Amino acid sequence: MQTHMLDQFTQTLVDPANKKPRPGDELLTLPPDTTVASPDDDDPADDDFEPTQTVSPSDVPSVALTSAALSTPTDPAPVQSTYPIQSPGCQVASSPLAAPPVLLFLSDGSNATLDQLLYLLQEPICTGTCKIPEGIPSNVAAATGDGNYCEIAVAISDSVEGWMFTNSPPTGVEAEECWVSTQDIIDDCVKADFSKHGWWNGDHVYQYYEAGYRALNSPSAKHTSKLTAWL
Repeated sequence: MQTHMLDQFTQTLVDPANKKPRPGDELLTLPPDTTVASPDDDDPADDDFEPTQTVSPSDVPSVALTSAALSTPTDPAPVQSTYPIQSPGCQVASSPLAAPPVLLFLSDGSNATLDQLLYLLQEPICTGTCKIPEGIPSNVAAATGDGNYCEIAVAISDSVEGWMFTNSPPTGVEAEECWVSTQDIIDDCVKADFSKHGWWNGDHVYQYYEAGYRALNSPSAKHTSKLTAWL
């Protein structure tokens, strides 16, 4: 194959009129002994060499970019605006509640205050078991859920029941926030006034927690069977 030797290592592109470099010209630097093939070489492989050959856009392979390839990682659960978790909404019962017992006597011989009873409901609500806690007789309570939500209600008198509700999955950050949120609801709303209940919606869609005391067998209750006995 015939080759042409470049006798200079650096070649500067110049304007033929004044032999001075033009603005924007670049330096082409080649290492020593570099050979450049010419189209008139005798190599048969060069017979089809066409310096002015053009390529049709239809000859260029296309790459299909799918929406998955263009998307960026996102939180798998859609988000919504929310209040800070430390600031649950507190609401007075729609109708006055009769004064409940000071102490609630459980079936295991222990007793509990109004806020302590709600603490007992945290575990089955936040772990997803959705079962009546130990120490609470089954005839005075109801656990209602379908896998997407859970409500546990406990009758504490002939006119008042305590309850806790969530429709959030007991996994990941939502499981952690269940414990924090329900704790804040109990401490900030119910402890101050048992006639108040509290709620908080998280930043995940459908993330919601509610707890407190209300009228026995309230129309808003999830349990369809009426509670007829109490602690």
